[in-house]
Amino acid sequence: MKQKLFSVRELVFIALFAAVIAISAWIAIPAAIPFTLQTLSVFACTGILGLKCSLAATVTYILLGLVGLPVFAGFQGGIGVLLSVTGGYILGFIPAVLVCGILMQHFGKKMTGCIICMTLGLVTCYLFGSLWFFLLHKAAFLSALTSCVLPFIPFDIIKILLAAVITFKVRKHICLK
Repeated sequence: MKQKLFSVRELVFIALFAAVIAISAWIAIPAAIPFTLQTLSVFACTGILGLKCSLAATVTYILLGLVGLPVFAGFQGGIGVLLSVTGGYILGFIPAVLVCGILMQHFGKKMTGCIICMTLGLVTCYLFGSLWFFLLHKAAFLSALTSCVLPFIPFDIIKILLAAVITFKVRKHICLK
């Protein structure tokens, strides 16, 4: 008998978390690069669902935006958003989930390890998004970090801590195996 890639239960959680990520994008403080709750949702998703399902939820969210659904910050959608300066940070969620998810499998059983894994995932997202910004604007990489990363660090620390707490509160109630 052929085994399915995802169970029905996993598919429901993937859809639910893709929607949570979309809703968290709409909760934003407008700026050149808006302050959103996406990182909170992406890392809580990774902590709760694990690598396979969180990667599927994140890719689903990005694909929904790519086809034009208004799931990105400012109720935007379409390929133009992904090709803009913020696109690298959105696409950076994929390698961030990969890094965080792989590390969480080994080190995410305790709160401290979970926070470190999520932080390394966030650094991956920052790096990917800043490189994207650097390439699009042909600006100095340090300038990209100064304008696209430094203002977000205090808020993202809070979001990582919240994501870790949410992970530990919710994960014990959800069994996807």
